[in-house]
Amino acid sequence: MTAQIGYGWVWLTILVILPSCAPRARHAESEAELLQLQSLQRQAHLEKDAELLTSIFAEDFLSVQNGEISRPSRDESRAMFQAYFDRVEFLAWDDIVPPRIRVSADGTFAHVLVHKRVRLKGRSGEESETEFAWLETYERLDRAWRLTAVVSTRRPAPGG
Repeated sequence: MTAQIGYGWVWLTILVILPSCAPRARHAESEAELLQLQSLQRQAHLEKDAELLTSIFAEDFLSVQNGEISRPSRDESRAMFQAYFDRVEFLAWDDIVPPRIRVSADGTFAHVLVHKRVRLKGRSGEESETEFAWLETYERLDRAWRLTAVVSTRRPAPGG
């Protein structure tokens, strides 16, 4: 009888613990996917590939920057980024601190806080360095994370 009671507690414990592990595993998977999207953005900048960069944008993407809120289409975003990429050469596009990621309890929404140092050379050869801090929001749509909004700030890097 004691063994039966002991096994009962084991099964009860397993039934209670296993469901609580599943969300953590899903969150870890989501965090890894979002970090991969950070790598994709870095690759797109260094390779000057606006198509790659905007491939992760949601259809209803929002941008908050320079005191304005805009809702550019994917084509408008692609054209804007390509024009920017064509004017500069990236010398660095690096995290100052690792991205901070938070995934909602239900795994359908996430935000990523980014703090990055960007060093580039313009067409005339002048170099500049800027620190950026931004917030990205993501929504899981059709089993993939889509970038729904970016709220961005910038300042000249110390000594830059």
